[in-house]
Amino acid sequence: MNSLLKISETILSERKKRKWTQQLLADYAGLNRTTIGKIERGDYDDVGLRKIERILNLFNKSLMVTDSGLPTLDQLKETNNSNVDVYTHDKRVGRLQKENAVHHYSYDLNAKTALSLTMPIRLETYTYEGLHPFFQMNMPEGGLRLAIEKATAKHYGSNDLTVLAFLYFNLEDWVKIVVLSTQYECSTKTELTAH
Repeated sequence: MNSLLKISETILSERKKRKWTQQLLADYAGLNRTTIGKIERGDYDDVGLRKIERILNLFNKSLMVTDSGLPTLDQLKETNNSNVDVYTHDKRVGRLQKENAVHHYSYDLNAKTALSLTMPIRLETYTYEGLHPFFQMNMPEGGLRLAIEKATAKHYGSNDLTVLAFLYFNLEDWVKIVVLSTQYECSTKTELTAH
């Protein structure tokens, strides 16, 4: 679940548990009612962390930074860009590797979800010159691809796997692609949640 949505749901449920109106919560927090409504709907435009902390403190809650298993951008700098892990529903299902111009995709032994109908789960590795169509269909083309490569090449490289990892890095979707770090088997991504 998106961590901002989790914060919104926490504030809404705590307010309702106490049978407070949005106006009463706003008065206690020193905010206006429309700000409370925006936060409860997950609309964080123009809402700072201090306002969120004020509200959470009223419920004896706080913000906490936790690891969620995905790499930070700094960790991407340290990576070997020839391997990426592939996740579905936040569970690793396989690894995509590049050797010269040949790409190899292997499912993990415990994978339960296939990436596509054209790539059913099997023990044999999928090997393709270039990317498999499942991955290729999500690659940007033309000017957009050049712009991404130009923006990332100096710090992160610009091969197909790096571009895929950047595109999938923050998706709230069922597939994530994460560049492997040479130091970490499972890298970390910082996530903010209400506790």
